[in-house]
Amino acid sequence: MQFDDWKRVANPWRVVEAAKSDERARDAAVSRIIDTMLELQLDYRHENPGYQPFSVTALAGEVPGRAALPPSKRVA
Repeated sequence: MQFDDWKRVANPWRVVEAAKSDERARDAAVSRIIDTMLELQLDYRHENPGYQPFSVTALAGEVPGRAALPPSKRVA
């Protein structure tokens, strides 16, 4: 099989097994592993772990369950 044929094999474990004896399969396996790792890194970066999807200080100073006072009723 050619390199492109190995890239199209649906089962990645079959490619890894064939990589033990076939240089083209080995190249395809390495290429697939690199592609998978890059995809995981991009997904991980896109999810932005560790950062909240909102500002934790957005409601600072407000009383839970009460609406904010209109500007005319605020004490300066």
